[in-house]
Amino acid sequence: MRHVFLLFVFYSFLPQTGYADVPSKPIVRTEFTETTAIPGQPLTLRITVLVPTWMPQPPVFPSFEVPNVLVRLPSRASTSVSERVDGETWSGVSRAYRLYPMTGGQFVIPAQPISLTYADPDTRAPIPFSLETEEVRFSGLIPDNARDVVPFIAAESLSLEQIIDGTPDTLSPGDAVSRKVIAKVGGVSPMFLPSILTVPEQEGLSVYAREPVLSESDNRGVLSGTREETLTYVPSHGGRFQAPPVTIKWYNLKTGEVEQTSLDGFELTVRGEVPPPASKRDDIRNIVFKAFGVLLGLSTLIRLGVHFYPDWRERLDAAREKWHASEDYAFKTVLRAVSAQDLDRALKALALWDDRSGHIPAQQQSQAVEVSLARIGQSLYGKATKKVSDDAWRELKEHLQVLRKRRLKTDAGHRSRSDLPPLNPGNNV
Repeated sequence: MRHVFLLFVFYSFLPQTGYADVPSKPIVRTEFTETTAIPGQPLTLRITVLVPTWMPQPPVFPSFEVPNVLVRLPSRASTSVSERVDGETWSGVSRAYRLYPMTGGQFVIPAQPISLTYADPDTRAPIPFSLETEEVRFSGLIPDNARDVVPFIAAESLSLEQIIDGTPDTLSPGDAVSRKVIAKVGGVSPMFLPSILTVPEQEGLSVYAREPVLSESDNRGVLSGTREETLTYVPSHGGRFQAPPVTIKWYNLKTGEVEQTSLDGFELTVRGEVPPPASKRDDIRNIVFKAFGVLLGLSTLIRLGVHFYPDWRERLDAAREKWHASEDYAFKTVLRAVSAQDLDRALKALALWDDRSGHIPAQQQSQAVEVSLARIGQSLYGKATKKVSDDAWRELKEHLQVLRKRRLKTDAGHRSRSDLPPLNPGNNV
């Protein structure tokens, strides 16, 4: 800002006459002639601020930054200027910007404020003032023959260099091999270069990536530079692994053609045992997990059984004793003996059933049951046929079922009467 300071000194010694007839408000001018560029190529925007006297300090220009637009200031971006306005000499500052669209499409930079301070024409007192630039519109245009270049990069030159540190053909598990790729580009900033190296997903091969290193230079507005990417490969077991090739498609600004720059890949050979395929290891792992799950379940069941077995056993024994002491169990024992046509077992079971048949006395057994038992005895010790014997057993079973229904009904009625309160609870008989 040396020129601004010299202007300030120069104008401070001028005779302070004639300013009253000159417009006192500063003005701003926007110059933007070319409005279309290939992504990565610059468009020049110039903003000029003029005041009727001088500026005791430099104006505050905007940055003009918007998404997908790279904004750069060239060397000596700001210069002191002077112009004739209404016959008077005005002083000011002009600033140049380079706008680089990073993609294809339309871009709009809205009006931006500029803050400045200039000297009052009459009193030389500093006056703060604010101006506003014009809206700026421009576009990034991808050539028709380069629309398939994704991501798009346009340059005057592009080359790739590969540096391998290590011996990829004689490795042991745990050894490391580093791969550095350097992309050199001319006519565009290296910021527009895409990622070069991809991390391969190979089982048994760990890959570590360093942060990319960018270096940029500017030669009278023509940008160039390098992008370095480094991967380190570390195998964990024996086998063969691949470092894939590298290919970059780009649009040549000099020839107007799409070109391709490539690097060969290479193989990493690792001594040592090669593990089975992942599918087989997964099968073995699944079998082991399932077996472990079964063992864990059995162990849990055993522990639960040991803990709760005494209580379960006690309850089971109590339930079994209750069942054996029931009328239902005694009657089923009778039916089993009848079905087996075992008279001795049937008589013993009948005696047990009589004891558990509620409130019907044993001597009130059905006459039909007695007759059936008598017929069975005659068939066993007489000359009755097999058919007569079978009929006698079948009749005994039918009579027993009828008798049981009558006994259960009588027993239920007796219990209901015994549950009723006395008719005259106040009388003592």
